[in-house]
Amino acid sequence: MRLIGLISPSRALFSENGRPRAAVVGESVGELVVREIHPDHVVVSRRGELERLVLERRSVPLEAAGGARGNAGR
Repeated sequence: MRLIGLISPSRALFSENGRPRAAVVGESVGELVVREIHPDHVVVSRRGELERLVLERRSVPLEAAGGARGNAGR
């Protein structure tokens, strides 16, 4: 189970077996129960133990972000 996004301040987006799944506080996602949703992490419980899942950040290549000019203008 991975935390892959936040849809709103109260809804988290998880990836479960490659499929996206949204949940709010109190909802179960697989064997996890969502306890808290924060801007960069979610607190869940698994079999009564609290865990922190950090939001995955993907780096964007400089070219894709528009920061490189390539051969344009040469």
